[in-house]
Amino acid sequence: MSEASAFMELDNQILNERFLGMADEDMREVDIRGAEVVRRQFLSHMKESMVTFRPNGLQFNTCCIAGFTDVTHVLLMVDWEKGWFIIKPCDPDDRDGQRWCNVKGTERKPRFITGKPFAERLYKRLGWCFGKSYKICGTYARQIDKNDEIVMVFEFKDAEEYMLTRKSRASAGVDDAELSAEDLTKLEEFERQKELEKQEREAAKAEGREYKRSRRKKNHFPEEWEENLGVKFEEHQTKIEFPHLPSNSKEAEQMGMSFFADTERKETDDH
Repeated sequence: MSEASAFMELDNQILNERFLGMADEDMREVDIRGAEVVRRQFLSHMKESMVTFRPNGLQFNTCCIAGFTDVTHVLLMVDWEKGWFIIKPCDPDDRDGQRWCNVKGTERKPRFITGKPFAERLYKRLGWCFGKSYKICGTYARQIDKNDEIVMVFEFKDAEEYMLTRKSRASAGVDDAELSAEDLTKLEEFERQKELEKQEREAAKAEGREYKRSRRKKNHFPEEWEENLGVKFEEHQTKIEFPHLPSNSKEAEQMGMSFFADTERKETDDH
C-alpha cells in the first residue's frame, strides 16, 4: 500500500468513527460517477506548480521549484503524442540539463530560461499565437521504473493564454508583422484597454477618489472548457503514470522526447 493510500484509509477510519452511532439505514448511499470534478484553474491557483511559456523561453514558478527539494537542474521533454510537457530532475552535469532556478545561499528562486529556438518550434507545433504567453498547471506523476521516480507533467490542452503588451512582445523578439490581422486587432484592443485603465487610475489618484477597476471579461481558458466545470469523476481518478521515461539526454533523444525532437540541434545561451 502506498503512503498516500495509507493516509486515505486512515482518514476514512476517522470519518467512519464519527458515524458509529448512526444506523446503517440512516446513512445515505450515493453514486458519484458522472459528477464533474471542478478544475482547479477555475479557482485561485496561483499557489499551484506552474510553467509559463513565452515566445522566447519559459519559466517555472516558485511553487514548482519548491516541489523538488534541492533540485537545480531538470530535463525538459515533450511527448507530442500525449500532448505532455515533462520535467524530470537530473544531474547538473547532464549535457541537456537545464538550470531552472537561481541559487542564493539556501534559497532557490525562479529564473527565466531563454530559448527562442525551442519556443518558436513549440508555438508553431501547437498553433499558439506569438503575441501571447501560456500558463499550465503541473501534476506530479510517477515514473514506473526501478527507482519509481517522481516527475511533473504539464498538459498542453490545459494551457491558459494571456495577451502580451507591445513592449513585452518587443522584448520577446516578436515581429508584429508576422501576426495575423485578427490576432493583431485583439492585441491592439487589449493595449487600448490597458492604456484607458491607466489614465482612469491616474485621474482617480489626482482627484483623491477610489479607483474602481474595470470588470471586463477575462477569459484565459481553452474554449472547450466553456461547456463544463471539469472532467467526470471516473476519468479524473485515472492516474498519470509513465511506463518509462529516459534517464538521460541521450536516451531522451532516442525516444523522440528531446527539446528539439526531429529538428537540428542548436545551442542556447543557457548552458
